Amino acid sequence: MHHPLLELYVFTPWLAYGAGPTVCAAMGFLSTWFLLATLKSRLFSEKDYISYNEEPRAVAESKSFEKIPYKSQVIRTIKNILLPHGMINAVLAAIVMPYLMPDPSSVFPDSWQSATLSYLVLDLLTDFFLYFGHRLSHENEWIWTNIHSVHHQVETPTPVATGWTDNLNTIMTVTLPTLAAAIIAKPHPLVFSWYTFCSISHLVVNHSGLENNIVNAITLRMLPFRVSVRHHDEHHKYSNYGNNAKNYGEFWTIWDIIFSTHRKSLGSLG
Repeated sequence: MHHPLLELYVFTPWLAYGAGPTVCAAMGFLSTWFLLATLKSRLFSEKDYISYNEEPRAVAESKSFEKIPYKSQVIRTIKNILLPHGMINAVLAAIVMPYLMPDPSSVFPDSWQSATLSYLVLDLLTDFFLYFGHRLSHENEWIWTNIHSVHHQVETPTPVATGWTDNLNTIMTVTLPTLAAAIIAKPHPLVFSWYTFCSISHLVVNHSGLENNIVNAITLRMLPFRVSVRHHDEHHKYSNYGNNAKNYGEFWTIWDIIFSTHRKSLGSLG
């Protein structure tokens, strides 16, 4: 069957590795943010959200929005993910990645098995590089003070706060880890685009404070060593400083366990 639009996408490098994944990342954020906001009052109750010291999550979130207004968080997040910073990253990726990635041999991956394997390798490697980028952001005093501490101004994470960060921090902990992992894993362009959508969606859920079995199942958080939402929520709660922080991984607990930075929590699935 002829797929002219898919052929155009897959075989056009600036689309396959630049504009396409950037749009997928933006859609991953916007769709997950909208879905969580829509379902918050209709499907979930206070008991589905992580709380500390018996303070309701809604109260903690309102305090966070008093410190950094909701509108400000929305604007900064959109700038980081889409315009203008997202498009700058897209242009750079479109220029560099075609020289480092093999030309696709077909419109679709060779098989679902190969697609699944490359997706898993991409996810593990992205988290590996992200782990060290995130850890450096805490342990280097200059980077912490001038860049990463911006993200930790949000003490109670919310979906919209996912992108409340310095753009250099986004490059260190999202863009470069994903591109480095892709260069090694060499996924098919469609797998790479799907991964950018899912990985950003995963990060949004990480900042939701939502502990719900249905959500955990849909987002594959029931898998062994997969991070729970609490894993990252407790990173914001108990690692709101530079050195000796815990829970740097965003997708898997493996790297935190191996490098002794895992904060064991009774409520964590990781």
